[in-house]
Amino acid sequence: MELNSKNMRHLQATLAGLVSLTLFGCEKPEASLKLSSDGKALASITLADSASAPEKTAATELAAYLKEATGAEFPIIKPEDAAGRPVIAVGPGAAKALLPELDLVKLSGQGLGEDGIVLKSSGPNLILTGAEGSQRGTLYAVYEFLEREAGVRWWTYTEESVPKQPTLAAAPLDVRYKPPFLYREPFSWGITQGDPHMGYDESDAAVTDWGVARFAARQRNNGHGAMLPASLGGSLLPIGWCHTSYVFLSPDKYFKDHPEWFSEIDGVRTAVAGEPGVGRGQLCWSNEEMLKELTKVVLEHIRKQPQLGMIDVSQKDWDDHCECPECKAMDDAGGSHSASLIYGVNRVAEAVEKEFPGFLVQTLAYQHTRKPPTGIRPRDNVLIRYCVIERGASQPIDSEQNRAMLDDLQAWSAIAPKLFVWDYASNVGGPLTPHPKHHVLADDLRTFRDNHAVGVFLEGESIGATDFIALKTYLMSRLLWDPSRDEGAVIDEFLNGYYGKAAPTLRQVLDLYAEKARPAFLHSFADGPDAEWLDLAAMNRATELFDQAEKAVAEDPEQLARVKRERLSLTNQWLRGYGRYREQSEREGLPFLGPQDPAKATADFSAGVRLAVTPLDRIWMEPIQRNMGYGSGPAGWDAYFEDFKLRAKAAGPLPEALQKLPSGHVIDMDEARSNVVKSTGAKIVEDPKASNGLAMRVPQAPKPSWGVQAHTKNLGALGSFGKHRVYAVVRFEPQADSGDAFVAGLYDSRDKKGLGAVNFPIGKLAPAADPTQIDENPEILGVMKSGTPVTDGEYHVYDLGVYDLVHSS
Repeated sequence: MELNSKNMRHLQATLAGLVSLTLFGCEKPEASLKLSSDGKALASITLADSASAPEKTAATELAAYLKEATGAEFPIIKPEDAAGRPVIAVGPGAAKALLPELDLVKLSGQGLGEDGIVLKSSGPNLILTGAEGSQRGTLYAVYEFLEREAGVRWWTYTEESVPKQPTLAAAPLDVRYKPPFLYREPFSWGITQGDPHMGYDESDAAVTDWGVARFAARQRNNGHGAMLPASLGGSLLPIGWCHTSYVFLSPDKYFKDHPEWFSEIDGVRTAVAGEPGVGRGQLCWSNEEMLKELTKVVLEHIRKQPQLGMIDVSQKDWDDHCECPECKAMDDAGGSHSASLIYGVNRVAEAVEKEFPGFLVQTLAYQHTRKPPTGIRPRDNVLIRYCVIERGASQPIDSEQNRAMLDDLQAWSAIAPKLFVWDYASNVGGPLTPHPKHHVLADDLRTFRDNHAVGVFLEGESIGATDFIALKTYLMSRLLWDPSRDEGAVIDEFLNGYYGKAAPTLRQVLDLYAEKARPAFLHSFADGPDAEWLDLAAMNRATELFDQAEKAVAEDPEQLARVKRERLSLTNQWLRGYGRYREQSEREGLPFLGPQDPAKATADFSAGVRLAVTPLDRIWMEPIQRNMGYGSGPAGWDAYFEDFKLRAKAAGPLPEALQKLPSGHVIDMDEARSNVVKSTGAKIVEDPKASNGLAMRVPQAPKPSWGVQAHTKNLGALGSFGKHRVYAVVRFEPQADSGDAFVAGLYDSRDKKGLGAVNFPIGKLAPAADPTQIDENPEILGVMKSGTPVTDGEYHVYDLGVYDLVHSS
C-alpha cells in the first residue's frame, strides 16, 4: 500500500517493508573511515549538482558540525572532483556516483519512502543519503550520522552538545531504515512555532524562528506545527488543520438560505449562526445538495495548493450531531455517529480522486464519532485521524483503564486503509502542574504502530515552565522516529547529558511521579491545576530529591538553572495545595517539607516562571491563561499567582454535624481541593465567616454556571471510590425574595451523564441527614421541605444525597 500521486512530494512514502534501525549505544567496531586527524580533515563531502535544497542543507549541516567537533574544515565538492580522496557522499546523486548499484528507490515494496535513510560504508568512503527524489531522507541520514558517530545531541531548540574530537573516525556502517510513522508531530515546546490552518509559506523568509525549525528537523519531526521551510524538507500538513466543516461551509454564509445543510436537533435545524440559543450544530452529512457545495469548495482549495497532498474535511469541535431521518438511519444502522460522517466524507473524496488521484481527504474520529461504524468503510483516499482525548493519561492505551480506546483503535485499523492517531500529552488546564506521561509513551506508540497507524500527532505542552518539558519533547521525538527504542535508555541519555550529576536524583523524581500517577485517572488533555495524586509523603520525597539534585550541580550554573526550572512544577503543587498539605501534616504527624514562608515562595515562584516563559511560549500561554480564567498578559499572570496567597491558608474545622465522624472518614473539598471556574465570575475570596477565612464565591447568574467544581477524579489517593454522602457548606447573600438560592449537583464526566441535581429555594433548607449513615435517601432528590431560612447570611450544611463515586465523576 502506497501514498503517492503526481505533484505530491510531501506524501510519497511506502507503508510496507520496514527495516529495523541498528541499535544505538552498541560498542563501535574498528573504524573504517578516519575523518580527521589532529584537527585536519582527511575526507571531503561530495554533493551532486542536481542536489535539492534540503540535500544542500544536509551537506552544509554536516560540514558545520564536523568542524565544530574536530576543528577541521570539510570542503563540499562535486563527486567528479574527489580525485581519489576519501569522501562522505551526501544525497542520492553523490551516492550513486560512488556506488551505482545502491538501491535508493523511494516507492516500492521495500522502498525507503520519503524519510528513509541509508548510512553505508564503501571502502574508505561513507554514504549518507535518502531515497532518490525524497525531500527529507538525506537530511535525516546526516543527523543520524552526527548523533551516532560524532556524539552530537540537540537537547532543545537553544541547547546542544558537540563533543570535541580533533581526531574522529567513523565505524563501519550498513544502516537502511524507514520510520514506521511517515508523519511525526510532537506539537510541543521547542518544536512548534505556529498552527497553520490553511497551508503555509515554505520559503526561508517566512520562518519565524530558525532555532525551532532546525530543532524540529534535527529531531526528525515533520508535522504541521514546525512549519519547516523547503530547505529543511518541508512539513506534512493538510489544507485545513482540523474541525474544518464550517471553514468550508460557514453558517454565516449558508445557514439563512440552506438551514437543511446543518444539524437537525430536536426537530430544529441548528448552526452557530442560527437564531440565538439554538445551539452550535454540525453539517448534515447526508444532505446531497450540501455535499455538492462542500465538494465544490474543497476542490477550489486543493487547486490552490495541490502540492500539500491532503485536505481536512471534518466535524466541528463539539457534538450536536444531526438527527434528521437520513443521518439517524445511517448512524443507527452503523452503530455510531461516524456512519453519516464517513458517508459524507466518502462522497467528497470520490470527487477529489477523479481530479487529484492519490490526494487524501482527512477526517476525525473524535468524541461522538470515535467509534467506527459497521456496514460502511472509508474510501482508499480517506485518512482517518483517530483521537483518544477520553483516555487516562497515566495508563497505556492497552490497559484496562483505556480498554474502550484500544477497542476502537483496533476496529478502525480493521476498516481504515490509512490511519493516523491524535494522542494527547498535555494538561492545558494546569500547564505548570506535574503531569507524567513519559512512562506510557513508548508502549502507546508501539501499540499504534502495531495497529497500522502510519502517523501520530502528540498534543503536548508548549510552555517552557511545564515539568520536564525539554525531556518530554526529546522523548516524544526519539520514539516517534523509532518506537522500538528502549525508552528508559532515551530518558537516561537525556538526563545525563542535560542535567549532569543531577541526573540520578531527577530520574527518581520521574519514577516517583509515574508511581503515584498510575492509580489515578489523569485526563489526557486538561486535567486541571491540582495534582492531588501527589500526597504529602510523595511531595516530601520529591522535595528531598530536588534538594539533592540542586546540591549535585551547585557548581554548574547552567545545569543548576535547568534543575531549578524543573522544580517549578513541584513548587506550583506545594502552593496550590498548601493548606491541605499543612492540615495533613498536623493530622497524621508527618513532616511538612513545603515552603515555610508561602508568601516568599510565591514571589520566587512567580519570578522563576516569568523567567522560564519565553516570548515564543507566550503565544501559547495567552489562550491557556484565558481558558483558566486569569485573563491575558501580565495582569493574567498576576491573578494566577495571587491565588496562591489565598490557598496557603490551612483548612478550617469541619462543620459540627460532621465532626463526630471518625478521623479520615471525611474528604474536605475546600479551596485548595476544588476548582474555581473564573470564566463564570467565581473566585476565591476572604470571608471572616468561613471556617478558615476563605470562601469560593459564585456571583448571581440567570442560570446555573457551575462556577465551583470539586472533581473526584483523585479519590483513589484521597480516600476511596464508592458510596459517599455529599454535602455543600454554603451561605447565601439574597438579592431576591424568591427563586433558587443555588443549585448543586454531580456529573459523571467519564460516562457523560448527570447523577443528580438539587435546587435549594430561597428561604428553605432541606433537613439534614445523619452523616454517620450511608443510605440511599431517595427523598433528598425530590421535593424540598420547609426548613431553616437561608436568608440569614450564615453558613449551613446542605445534604446533596448519596452517590456511588467513580473515576472522573
